[in-house]
Amino acid sequence: IARGDIFLDPNEQTRILFDWAGPENEDYYLIDAYDVLANDARGGKLIMSQAVTEYAPFVDTPCDDESCTFNGLAMNRMMDDHEELERENPRRGVEFSSVITASAPQNECGCLMLTNHSDHDLTLRATLHGNETGQLDLLAGATLPVAFDWAGPLETDTYVIDAVDVRTPGETPISEAAKMATTSAGSAGRPGSAMTIRLKDHVKIDGTLVNMTCEADYAEFVNHRGANNAPESTVRCPWKPNDLPGLGMRSAYDKRAQTATDAPAGATAARKPGQ
Repeated sequence: IARGDIFLDPNEQTRILFDWAGPENEDYYLIDAYDVLANDARGGKLIMSQAVTEYAPFVDTPCDDESCTFNGLAMNRMMDDHEELERENPRRGVEFSSVITASAPQNECGCLMLTNHSDHDLTLRATLHGNETGQLDLLAGATLPVAFDWAGPLETDTYVIDAVDVRTPGETPISEAAKMATTSAGSAGRPGSAMTIRLKDHVKIDGTLVNMTCEADYAEFVNHRGANNAPESTVRCPWKPNDLPGLGMRSAYDKRAQTATDAPAGATAARKPGQ
């Protein structure tokens, strides 16, 4: 799960504070380096040993050391308020086991970059508490961004993504097959039902981002460069990529938007997410 990022100019030095990441072997912070393109977009991944040099050795230091801060990398997972950590941390972000589970922080949204690395077309399905929220075709070799919002306050409140259909190369694309199906063929208008398959055999996550602003058509993240007055870098993640049917992982946003719409005249409307 991405924590944050910082920009380093050529020959710039910085001190980075980090805390204890957790009790398990896989609980550690991983820092990668990427090139920055002319438009402030992220470029290719760099070999860390060729891009970065450790100019001072590691030292134990108090977590409140003001000379060395957590800065934009936000490697302070265990330093967050314990009550907030207990409530928000269990499933705030993305996990990929046999299925993908996703939930953003409260009133915020996130983005998943999913790639079908197999040679089979497939259909992704998202559910919340066992109820289907949407389906999305992901063709062989394709990469799509998919937005999601806060699924609820409990650890079990997560969107679950699995793969429910596989077509062999050359078959009618899933979206076309769905159009030809009768409306009585199922909730999504699809011909019949399909067996759930092992998601990791077909899909990989190429990137994740949480703490995004929820908008009507997309989740958005704006990276403010700050001191050097460089242009802002914006990431937008649509609810319906390429105008395809979406996974519908926006239950909390829709409820808040509906509340704002239904507010009686003269009343103060509910605040739009992200504002």
